[in-house]
Amino acid sequence: MKIFLSHSSVDKAIVRKIYEELGASFCHFDDATFDPTGSISNEIYSALKSSSHFVLFASPAALNSGWVKGELERAFDNWMKNGIKKAMVFLLEGVQLGDLPDWLKQYVMREAPTYRHILCRIQSEIDRE
Repeated sequence: MKIFLSHSSVDKAIVRKIYEELGASFCHFDDATFDPTGSISNEIYSALKSSSHFVLFASPAALNSGWVKGELERAFDNWMKNGIKKAMVFLLEGVQLGDLPDWLKQYVMREAPTYRHILCRIQSEIDRE
């Protein structure tokens, strides 16, 4: 099981806390996973290809980010090919369900988007696996 943590750099603080709790054995997190001397787009593609789970931290900045839009396209391709087995979307402040791509709407987590709630939900998914 490997989880791709998709987010905007604006939301990096909360995502970093999640990554630090879960660790590299479970998560792809750009600052820790990607080779800074490599091609970022190739690093993202490789990480998404090896991920069985996709977690989107949906904020206005994330949904307007070219990088996140590209991640969503790749994740959708993997989802269609059964590479992504599970997706989870956490709506951060300023985002509504209607702002998401249709394929992700069914994966919205209804918990409050706090660090602790997000962490518990992801950990319960890891425990299930």
